[in-house]
Amino acid sequence: MLGGRGGRWGIEAGLEPTAQLFDASTGIDNHVDMPKTPGEAVISILTQSAFLRPWVFPNLFYKPGKEAADLIVRFGDILLIASEKTSQFQFDLAPDSAWNRWHRRTVLAGARQIVGAERRLTAPIPKLFTDAKCLTPAPTDLFAEPPKEVFRVIFAHGSGLSTQRYFQADTAGLRIDSQPDGTPPATPFVINPFIDGGAPFHILDDYSSIELFRFVDTAPDLFNYLRKKEAFLRRFERFRCHGEHELIQFYLRHLDRDGEHGFDKLIDLAGGYRRLHWTEDSYAEFRQWPVVKHRLQDDAPSYIVDRFINKLADAQDKRVSPTPEHEEQSLRKLASFNRTTRRMIGTNLMEFAELDEERDYTSRITFGIEGQPLGKFAFIYLCVRADLLTDDTDNIERIQDFAYLLARVHSIFVTDTHPHITDFACFHFIKDKPRHRSSEGLSFLRPSEYTPEEISYLREALAEIGVGQNRGPSRTFELREYRNKDIDV
Repeated sequence: MLGGRGGRWGIEAGLEPTAQLFDASTGIDNHVDMPKTPGEAVISILTQSAFLRPWVFPNLFYKPGKEAADLIVRFGDILLIASEKTSQFQFDLAPDSAWNRWHRRTVLAGARQIVGAERRLTAPIPKLFTDAKCLTPAPTDLFAEPPKEVFRVIFAHGSGLSTQRYFQADTAGLRIDSQPDGTPPATPFVINPFIDGGAPFHILDDYSSIELFRFVDTAPDLFNYLRKKEAFLRRFERFRCHGEHELIQFYLRHLDRDGEHGFDKLIDLAGGYRRLHWTEDSYAEFRQWPVVKHRLQDDAPSYIVDRFINKLADAQDKRVSPTPEHEEQSLRKLASFNRTTRRMIGTNLMEFAELDEERDYTSRITFGIEGQPLGKFAFIYLCVRADLLTDDTDNIERIQDFAYLLARVHSIFVTDTHPHITDFACFHFIKDKPRHRSSEGLSFLRPSEYTPEEISYLREALAEIGVGQNRGPSRTFELREYRNKDIDV
């Protein structure tokens, strides 16, 4: 009953050793091919990295040869539709004429594509296909339920150098003149996110499309930024600033009253007025902050989680048969953690991996605080010594099954003492010291889904194995411990 492997995410032996897994000195760019243009860079990052990979539907077609959008992302109740347009700015024309032509070919063309894709995706019977000949229907989970939120993103490339020359500025970002009534700006190189007077579009140019994903590189972090930016822009009849990059740096430097990054302090700056012309140029200063300059180093532990995501996604891609539902859910759950949470997981994981206990297994449990957003989660770290557990160390599946049993036993132990915990992510390592090899695995557990027979068996195993008998002091975590220290709170 419990010796089977159902619902377990085990990574097979023979993958890169644990030492290499922890060589996480760089971030999301590790997994992508080197792009040649800003447009290729954005699409590569979003489709190939651990960023949005489990939820991306690239290159969907609505009729032969006609793409619905360059990128469609379905993240739970959230739908993101992106269009990438590149047009070379024509220097031989007058600035106004060159701008109008570029704006029409990129921003307006991207907006039209997104509106059409949204109409098709929210139709009663949507018809989209994964191949240019429209023979293979798109996955049904893309349309299972109507989305509660829709984000519209236009990657408009080709104007960076011209923008920088026009404004004689150090940065190459388009200026923002936000007016929810859809009034078009009268000045070249200035954009209004409310193109048609309806829902806003997130218009990312050569500069901001790279800078945004340099700092906002997990799905929940991205959607939180887009959500709070839209709410902020809707508060004002007119808001002007020096570009998306300035909004990005303000967002990252400040925390709202809810404890998340946001724009509350910029709203306070307006003093209740419905118009705000914000002329701050702080991005260059922001890039020199120690927390920014050393970001990759500080976030290194969190990239361990990214590598787990890529390993699991790679394993899915190589499957011939359909991926089991539980395994699909496990991958998506792991990728739904934001960067701060991943930093916490990775830090504990690295500390745990350095332990060298001469026992058949070693464990650590880190869990959230009741009432906080992640309070229902607990993270279990297990290290099983294969050479001490059995002489038959070649039988890796048997040892992985034991690790999975241990994970479930630990989940019962935690829920007995901390009933607010409902979900578990368990990382397990199987080490064979004499042969200097290891394998890694991941399980997602929910004790409420165990059958009564399973719970009874697990309680017997709990008493027999002795989980928790020789334990150190209990420790909870608060995400603020893992935030960047230079944030203005």
